Amino acid sequence: MGNGELLVIISGFSGIGRSELKDTFRPIPEQIRRELGLLDGKEKVAYLIYYVPDEAGWPDAPGFDESKYDDEYLQSAGNAQRMVIKVRRLEDDGQYHQYAVGRAEPDDSNELVEVHYSSYTLTVPRSEVFTADEATPIYYQYFQTQTLAEDLSLRELGLS
Repeated sequence: MGNGELLVIISGFSGIGRSELKDTFRPIPEQIRRELGLLDGKEKVAYLIYYVPDEAGWPDAPGFDESKYDDEYLQSAGNAQRMVIKVRRLEDDGQYHQYAVGRAEPDDSNELVEVHYSSYTLTVPRSEVFTADEATPIYYQYFQTQTLAEDLSLRELGLS
């Protein structure tokens, strides 16, 4: 993928921040880990990245329209110790599909885990719950290639 930018969105009830993910102060993996580590499930509840090509002129080019680029993304919700990850991407059928990301490991226990963010609670298989440390390499690969590792599992979610 060219030298485009990945736009980082950090959201919570205290507002939404947008910035380019770059290594100005620390290497990209450390920056991603830092941002994921700030999720507390209350004030900072979500972390989202998506690709914006250089020629788009983010953020201040005349006529820049963020909605042209935010249809495909990688996003987490929860806190640094317990978060879910989802990806939304365009598939071969020409439609956008949204997936819960999980480990491709057998979950013999079928144990369900609660993930809290804001006033919401998600109940998901343990294989779909990550810490900030576990999520960092997933985000870093997405940052580099806008793809996910093949050893991850995807469970399709409804786009309601």
